[in-house]
Amino acid sequence: MKIHKEFLETMLYRRSIPVTPLRLRVLQCIFEYTEYFTAEQVIGNLNKTEKVDTAHVSNILTQFNRSGLITRVEDEEMNMRRPGRKIKKYIWLHQYIRRITQRASYVPIN
Repeated sequence: MKIHKEFLETMLYRRSIPVTPLRLRVLQCIFEYTEYFTAEQVIGNLNKTEKVDTAHVSNILTQFNRSGLITRVEDEEMNMRRPGRKIKKYIWLHQYIRRITQRASYVPIN
């Protein structure tokens, strides 16, 4: 899915995030996910076109999480990387809200 650069820039400007080419590519990449995604998946997709620094992309995702652009989800269903260390998964904020409201609508009322 191709998204206009101006739209991506506006999303970053509204959250007071400085626009850089790498941030735009990360944002474009995570727009393609419809489910949970990890930093490793984003890095893998970006590495198909060019070499990116893993720590830099992880920091960008953390910045997007702090600004409310994406949400980090810690769920009991998540896998463990090592004992005591969970894999961080992210989801678009609007998708997270939709999932929560869908779960709430399935709760039986007694």
